[in-house]
Amino acid sequence: MELKTKLELGKIESNFIEIKKQIENEVAKYQGIVYDVAIIKEAKTDKAKLNKLAKSINDERIKLEKQYNEPFVEFKSQVKQLVNIIKSTSNEIDKQVKDFEELEKQKKYKLIEELFSDELEKFDFDILLEKIFDDKWLNKSMHNKVISSAIQHHLMNIENDLKALRMLKSNNEEILFEEYFKDLNLITTMELNEILNKTIIDEPEEVIEIPLIKDDNLIEEHSIMIRCTNSQLEILERFLKVNKIDYFI
Repeated sequence: MELKTKLELGKIESNFIEIKKQIENEVAKYQGIVYDVAIIKEAKTDKAKLNKLAKSINDERIKLEKQYNEPFVEFKSQVKQLVNIIKSTSNEIDKQVKDFEELEKQKKYKLIEELFSDELEKFDFDILLEKIFDDKWLNKSMHNKVISSAIQHHLMNIENDLKALRMLKSNNEEILFEEYFKDLNLITTMELNEILNKTIIDEPEEVIEIPLIKDDNLIEEHSIMIRCTNSQLEILERFLKVNKIDYFI
């Protein structure tokens, strides 16, 4: 099935050579003329005459160009109708194909959830699949064994990171774990640990003992000055929020 066409190029005949000589002779009359104030009205007349001549020639070209293009404009419209008929059916098929592919991806995702659940049972922490999910796992070419291996690799990395955090023996271990599980970034978590450990309190030269009032509901205001990077400041802010400490910047 193919569209068959037959093109016959049109031929336009004109008295181009004859009219060209006449125009050259006509414009030669005006070349070199210097119009002064006395004949400025004549200059305007000559200008209008030449412009009128140019317009009449160009109008003829426009008329012929329109006639010349009419067959092609009609053919273009016919081709557009044919393409629209084909595209309409093609789009319907494409929708069905995409719906089928989406259904296949949903089935594959459920299978990945099962694989993830089986692997997660082997570890002593809990985490959502979305934290380690890779869109490539939904590809048909990605076999279950490969996906299971990838999941296991991710979970083992997390387990090793958690071991590294526990080895710090930090008093803020709960905060560090919460920070880590946000994006599984051990480096960011280590930076938070450094900030928490760099809280240094200088001892005063004279120590004055003041009786402490033990009141858990007593809230006091304290002013401190810190020097840190923007990223460190963000981590510090998260620490304050976790501990429900009001602060102002």
